[in-house]
Amino acid sequence: MRSRSAHAARRRPAHGAGTAYLATLLAMVVLTILGLSVALSSQTEMQIGKNELTLQRVFYASDSGVSLATARALVDRDFSPIEFSIDDPDLAPFLAGRHRISISRYLEVNRQFCDLCDAANYGAHHVEEVWDLTFLLTSVASRRLGVDETEIAAKTLSTMMEFQPMKDSASMQLQLLEKNEGTVIRP
Repeated sequence: MRSRSAHAARRRPAHGAGTAYLATLLAMVVLTILGLSVALSSQTEMQIGKNELTLQRVFYASDSGVSLATARALVDRDFSPIEFSIDDPDLAPFLAGRHRISISRYLEVNRQFCDLCDAANYGAHHVEEVWDLTFLLTSVASRRLGVDETEIAAKTLSTMMEFQPMKDSASMQLQLLEKNEGTVIRP
């Protein structure tokens, strides 16, 4: 009989024998969920970083449009609108990434005689009239991908430019009127 009770005691599991297995399984499930959430979070953060980089590039492309328009206005007296594209060298050639920049024409919003400009002051007499001119300019840049040029980001940059001193020549005035289609605003 004794052998029977020893045999029965061996068959019965101890009261806490399966808890270690369950605790280990539960810990593995919790750690797996934690690892997956960290992976998903880091993937989301990387995508946010890529989007922010794209928006910064588009902003700087728009800013380069303003710089180009300013250079054209100062050097060539060209106040006309312009559109151009810049290829993205960071992308593979099959993606055909590019920035397309569209610059509005200069709109004159203020014109006043430049009394304090050094070029205008030659003693008590003015040799030629020079002006302090203020213009409004808008540059729109977009980033496009692929052959069909799908737009993935766009930024608009509007700015007011003040040019002083600027000589008031008849040809420049006519050019401004033609480029602005007669929308010169005078004070």
